[in-house]
Amino acid sequence: LVLTDVFVYATGNGTRTIELRDNTGTVLQSKTLNVSNGLFNVDLDFLIEPGTDYQLGIDYQGTGPNFYRNSSGASYPYTLPGMLSIKRSSATTNPTAFYYFFYYWRVKEPDCISPRVPVTAIADPNCGVTAIEENDLTEQISMFPNPTNDEVEILIPAHSSNLQIDMWSVDGKKVKEVYQSANSTSPLRKKVDVSDLDKGIYLTRIVSDNKSKTVRLVVL
Repeated sequence: LVLTDVFVYATGNGTRTIELRDNTGTVLQSKTLNVSNGLFNVDLDFLIEPGTDYQLGIDYQGTGPNFYRNSSGASYPYTLPGMLSIKRSSATTNPTAFYYFFYYWRVKEPDCISPRVPVTAIADPNCGVTAIEENDLTEQISMFPNPTNDEVEILIPAHSSNLQIDMWSVDGKKVKEVYQSANSTSPLRKKVDVSDLDKGIYLTRIVSDNKSKTVRLVVL
């Protein structure tokens, strides 16, 4: 999970270093920042791998952390099902009676980012460069239903004579050649069967002359 941020209540301004530690106290990640007096939101963005007995603590210099804590009324565990459970404080006597420093935790699942894959580009010295850009036509293109699990319909208004529609996987593989015409300029309504595609995200690329639009399609 990602621990995005917490709140602290500070007594006075000052620099603090907040640390994520493992169960032996080894520092895994840390963030140093200037904390303002009173209620203060601390952005952390700590990525936490599955595990137990992590510690969220403060490395401070001088007189102490000067953060508010609860010395009574704690009610452990504080649990967010499927994400995390805060089990106790680090107090040496009766650790479940104290709650230290960090309030209003916000966590989320890690962002879903597809793995990067290598690509090969081949430059043809005999071919000129043509710009591809968005235009009013591409803004009028629609595709529905989206998401879908069997069929999607693509609607394209009157267009330039050259029109090509292909579907691609997110790793750059062409999965369907949907439509190609070098002479039709009439509006196009095209139904496409996608029931043979695996569940996931696909990119529908529509090119008319030298202008293109890419539409994301979700197959359920």
